[in-house]
Amino acid sequence: MMAVLGQTSIVMAQEPVKIFALQGPDVEPKADQPELNDPNIYGISWRFRWANIEPAEGQYNWSPVDHTIAVTSKAGKKVMLRLTAGINSPEWVYQTGAKPFAFKNTDLYHPENHPPEIRMPIPWDEVYLAKWEAFVQAFGKRYNGNPTLYSIQMTGGGYIGEMNLPKAIAKWEQVGYSDDRLIGAWKRIIDTYQRAFPDTPTNLDINEPLGNRSNVLGPVVSYVLAKYPRKVYLQQNGLKADLPRDDHIRRILREAASQTLVGYQMVGGKGFLEKQTGDRMTAFRNALEDRVSYIEIYTSDVRDPGQRGALQSLTTRPERK
Repeated sequence: MMAVLGQTSIVMAQEPVKIFALQGPDVEPKADQPELNDPNIYGISWRFRWANIEPAEGQYNWSPVDHTIAVTSKAGKKVMLRLTAGINSPEWVYQTGAKPFAFKNTDLYHPENHPPEIRMPIPWDEVYLAKWEAFVQAFGKRYNGNPTLYSIQMTGGGYIGEMNLPKAIAKWEQVGYSDDRLIGAWKRIIDTYQRAFPDTPTNLDINEPLGNRSNVLGPVVSYVLAKYPRKVYLQQNGLKADLPRDDHIRRILREAASQTLVGYQMVGGKGFLEKQTGDRMTAFRNALEDRVSYIEIYTSDVRDPGQRGALQSLTTRPERK
């Protein structure tokens, strides 16, 4: 990037972007996965469902996560780890009193990826929050400070990993939705992660939960930047070629880049929302403009020979004038 001091221009080499190969949920790692031996790949992004890690209250099955960390570490890569609640919450959470929020897949941006009828716990429900806090504390007790971990993704206030909620506005109003309630839930979740992982960075996948019907994103971002600078990374999970430069989320990331690390996850990849994602080189240029430190790229793109040039453009050290 260029720094201007008076009339003098100083051109500095841009740091290479760290590429994380994004795996599907609950994928079992294999030592011969191409991305584990790919020099362009800094780390692997693994995702697991809460329901599969704690199938019964207080009974944890950490073996998939342990195996994932061991395989990735042996390959000399870092791990970005995301354990998701929301629609991936275990059945026992509802049986112990957490209030469910039922909705249809048409309330989501990509209904074809979900069954017609879905439910998730109401994010500010006290029973749900207590159960999720207990899980995050157990999660941190086992993995905080693990040297293979690059970061832990903070989930729990949205329907999967991001802050997004299903756009069933009338139903949210019926269960007492308010911006303050959701902001309070997110602050509580974020604080829980920071207590559980004092020695490991965390990520928040940002978005306005209900689009123009909510005002939650700004207060939550301000909270983490003020209270946990450089401890909470900010990212957005919708990088694509036609993302306008004046997009609100892009502005947030650019402004936050001086206070913490920022990153993106691709909106899709080869065989999954490929048309919406668009030209990868163009998408990556958008990310570089927003001063990102890392990008989660779907494994299908990472393994695609046709995308090698685009990936390598992130890992070189170009001079930008």
